[in-house]
Amino acid sequence: MVVSTKTLIFHCPACGWTQTVQPSGDVLMPGVSFFERCPSCGHAPLQVREASLAERLAANVRRVFAD
Repeated sequence: MVVSTKTLIFHCPACGWTQTVQPSGDVLMPGVSFFERCPSCGHAPLQVREASLAERLAANVRRVFAD
């Protein structure tokens, strides 16, 4: 059974790194679907919040044009 996943925004308060993650399925993989620590500076924990509608739409547009 497929579980609907939320679009999340990961932010590092130490260096400012930000990543919007839109999982395409219900399998979450570290470094792809979620982050435990900043891949740029190694800081943990990261700030995580659910993306707004505008942020989800922008992420969709970026994903379409990146392919």
